[in-house]
Amino acid sequence: MRLSIACILLFFLTSGNFCLAQNKSRTDSLINLLNHNSSISVKEKQTLLEDIISELVEYDSVNAEKYLLIWKKEYYPHTTVAKTFYHKNRGILYLNFSNPHKALAEIDEGLAIAQRGKMELELADFYNNRANVKSETEDDKGALADYDEAIRIYQKIGRKKDAALSLSNKANLYGIKGNFKAAIPIALEALNIREALNDRGGIASTSFNLGIMFKNLEQYEDALRYLSSAEKIYLEQRNEKSLGTVYLVKGSVYRSQGKYDISKATFGKAIPIMEKYDFKAGLVNAYENMGTLAAIADSNEEEALSYYLKAEEIVSALHRNQGKISAGINVAQSYLNLKRYNEFNSKIESIEALARTYGYSSELKEILKLRMLYAMDRQQDAYGKEVLDEYEKLGDSINGVDIRNQINELQIKYETEKKEEQIKLLHSRNELQKQILAANQLALRNNELELDKKNLQLGNQDLKIKNQEALLANNELRIKNNEQEIEVLALSDKNKSLKIRERNRQLLFGAGGVVLLLALGLLYYNRQKIREKARFQEALLEEQDKAAKAVIGAEENERARMSQHLHDGLGQLLSAAKMNLQAAMDYLPDDPKLAKIYDNTLQLVDDSILEMRSVSHELVTNNVMRKGLVNALKELIEKISNNRLRVNLEVNGLLQHVNTDIQLVVYRVLQECIQNVIRHAEASRVDILLNVDKEYLSGVVRDNGKGFDTATTDGKKGIGLSNIEARIKFLKGRYKMVSTPGAGTSLDFEIPL
Repeated sequence: MRLSIACILLFFLTSGNFCLAQNKSRTDSLINLLNHNSSISVKEKQTLLEDIISELVEYDSVNAEKYLLIWKKEYYPHTTVAKTFYHKNRGILYLNFSNPHKALAEIDEGLAIAQRGKMELELADFYNNRANVKSETEDDKGALADYDEAIRIYQKIGRKKDAALSLSNKANLYGIKGNFKAAIPIALEALNIREALNDRGGIASTSFNLGIMFKNLEQYEDALRYLSSAEKIYLEQRNEKSLGTVYLVKGSVYRSQGKYDISKATFGKAIPIMEKYDFKAGLVNAYENMGTLAAIADSNEEEALSYYLKAEEIVSALHRNQGKISAGINVAQSYLNLKRYNEFNSKIESIEALARTYGYSSELKEILKLRMLYAMDRQQDAYGKEVLDEYEKLGDSINGVDIRNQINELQIKYETEKKEEQIKLLHSRNELQKQILAANQLALRNNELELDKKNLQLGNQDLKIKNQEALLANNELRIKNNEQEIEVLALSDKNKSLKIRERNRQLLFGAGGVVLLLALGLLYYNRQKIREKARFQEALLEEQDKAAKAVIGAEENERARMSQHLHDGLGQLLSAAKMNLQAAMDYLPDDPKLAKIYDNTLQLVDDSILEMRSVSHELVTNNVMRKGLVNALKELIEKISNNRLRVNLEVNGLLQHVNTDIQLVVYRVLQECIQNVIRHAEASRVDILLNVDKEYLSGVVRDNGKGFDTATTDGKKGIGLSNIEARIKFLKGRYKMVSTPGAGTSLDFEIPL
């Protein structure tokens, strides 16, 4: 149920790309060259300033502003190119340092200049950059429109690499919103372009984002495949910071798979890199995952909450709405597990409002899970069912079979296109080799002809014979050529038939694979749904059982308290009254009538003390807990049985293995039945039968009293019957009461063990 905000925040590593590098050591060397080399030309100085500014805007706002002012003073008034460069980099600077409104103003001004100058490349760059700014301000519709315009212009002017960048940014925007159905096809298109261009950095970036998308879809093997591809390239490039982000996401995948030791080791490689570069999003990721591991692997919820609060503090400073929601989910989870319900409700209401406002469906799904757990904790069954229905509808829309199948089809299409390109390349190579072989054979034949000519020139004596041999040689050569041509045609036909067979085999395997994937996907989805419902029912039954035990315990505690109150309060008052009566005897006049009244009063006080003690003893459960159900019942029957009422008890089976809570409830049920017989039935005989087996404790209570008509009660029950019904239902048992006027009453009950 834990939701790590790692993958959400890490989308921002690539979603705001502006095609600019960050390399501090290189920037320092460029600045040194600019300041200490007086021999550079005006053009070289301008190029150096461009490179310095392009890198400084990524990480050093102070120096970036300094060199932008130098640029503006020296070059801004002269050309539209200089003006667009200035506004583009000021926009990037403001966005990178969390001022999107100023960034948008700079980009709009530069865009207007590029439009007036009909500068298509700069125009496409501004549309791409403005889309990045709009995505920061939650203007998703505007961002998507700008990405589409940038892609259109890049493709028009043949800038495939830049088009792939805008495609990747667009895919990331969909991914951030949890719309992986839209995101993955676009990301695969970007990856296809970058692989065709052998753009290693772009391949790594897109593979990394695809890994995040598949991780959020819980397709962990696909996620690890793409993440490992990105990791390999970053290791080759020695790109330590990007490598650290890959470790963060891989650690999160391993945690989701339950591989906690591998997960901790992977985060152990990532954390030093995040600290080295002061990478706040990465540190948030690490805190989130360390908190989750503390909660899941170590069962230390307090430690987990401390990590989540640290992560939430950093996310709040980053002004990322989705990050705030995800961090809040983890904090709310810990509050719920720690039973801090007021703090849980406050947190869950604030983040749910954000999730619904900005359409974060994946996060809303996690919020609904927490709502369901809260409903079970608080025994709010109706509310829990309502939340479950919304959760299932939302889950189908996010992780449904259709989405998974479409994604799998796109992957298969992508892999098939790659294989077809490889087949075409191999075919071209084969054709080239055939042409080279034919050329060699032709050259060989030409050499043979030249040799024949020389032999003819040298053979003056046997000219006629040589001519005949030459004719024969030519005929043989012609025959060989014909045979070779026939062989070439036969081989060509054979190759075509083999290609057709191979293609048919591939299509057959592909179709079989699609059918198999569909079947497996459907089976997996159904199994997950069944397991989810089973876990919910199991948790609900467990909570009901806890509630039953809590009610029983509370009732027995209240009985004990009342017993103590009767004994210590009313008992002492009655004893004091008796002493005062006895003391008053010395002051009574010698009157027989008054003496009789006095004796009757004293007897009533004694009877009241005995009745009070009897009630006090009946309220407590010491006999049941100490002696067991059977012995406690026997003592109760001995106290009640007299000439007017006879109680018979029969027990079949051993009661030692029966839970004491069940014994206590059965005792109270039988006690209530006997009291009802005494008060209402006017019976002379009560028969009690208890039977115990491996699964149930069943009982029957019958009397020969006056009975009653159950049809005339109109569903109304007295306090006694209500108590009996409530106690049996607490233990998930069932009962049946049968009564007829003049024929007595019978109660049958059965309680599962």
